[in-house]
Amino acid sequence: MKIVIITSLPKSNFIKKISKNFHVEYLIIEQRKSFKYIIKYYFRRFSKKPVQTFLEIFYQFYKIIYDFEFQKDVDMVKENNTFFTLEINSKITEDIIIKKKPDIILLFGTSIIKKNIFNIPSFGTINIHTGINPKYRGGGNPWAFINDDVENIGYTIHFVNAGIDTGQIIRRETLPIPHNVKSLLGYRSYCTD
Repeated sequence: MKIVIITSLPKSNFIKKISKNFHVEYLIIEQRKSFKYIIKYYFRRFSKKPVQTFLEIFYQFYKIIYDFEFQKDVDMVKENNTFFTLEINSKITEDIIIKKKPDIILLFGTSIIKKNIFNIPSFGTINIHTGINPKYRGGGNPWAFINDDVENIGYTIHFVNAGIDTGQIIRRETLPIPHNVKSLLGYRSYCTD
């Protein structure tokens, strides 16, 4: 089975485990957008949803800082089988995936994938979403944590369709959160360990 992984979190334990237990044909790493891009994007949204926009800016800024050290260190797939991109739905990314002819694409921690990408593999595209669907689509667990909704912190594995985290659910599981995890930063650290 040919697997292509698309992620923005190349050093996550999930990626390491998949790469250790299955043959990963190709790894596509979505690099984070620049801080300038994020500010421009959220500035336009601020007038419509100021509180949500502020919290999203904070979280995105944190992800840029947290992930910076990992962007150049990819050790689970050979270098010649890795592609870095800023535009996950680009024609270049699409052409690379088509050439690899994957049976499955696995997504973990990416931007929204469009049909030109998720329709390529023969068995479908599967997303590992860090959130309980349908309650926490999109942003996922950080919103459950902000809402003090710890009983709905977990993950959902689902097929990808045109909606945001709306595909057929394969597995959904809540996770116990240790009592010492008291902040979003602590939560993020706990999830990546």
